[in-house]
Amino acid sequence: MTFDPRHPLAGPGDFLGRVTSVGDDGMCTVRDSLGRERSIRYSTRPKGTSPPAEGEDWVIRRLSGKTWALSAMVRAPQPPVVEGTRAGADAVALSVLDALVALGLVEDGTT
Repeated sequence: MTFDPRHPLAGPGDFLGRVTSVGDDGMCTVRDSLGRERSIRYSTRPKGTSPPAEGEDWVIRRLSGKTWALSAMVRAPQPPVVEGTRAGADAVALSVLDALVALGLVEDGTT
């Protein structure tokens, strides 16, 4: 399945792929939404993003010929845990945290 063209991450030829392995050689293996495996150099990921991890879902995009790139991470297998204390926290920050938890994007590990 390709992305819905109205999706903000979608572009012509973009696919959803799950990282199945990450090597020490700078390459990762991604199985796309049609079941095809692709070896992708993970230095192609967007600047500021962490290297891919096994189990993450990424948008993959053809750059040219047989060269593919990691375009955007869609979902991590485990949401990150936000830690800290709620005491004295700003009401807006707490509201944002609660919204992120409700969406399943983070886990609340605050006390």
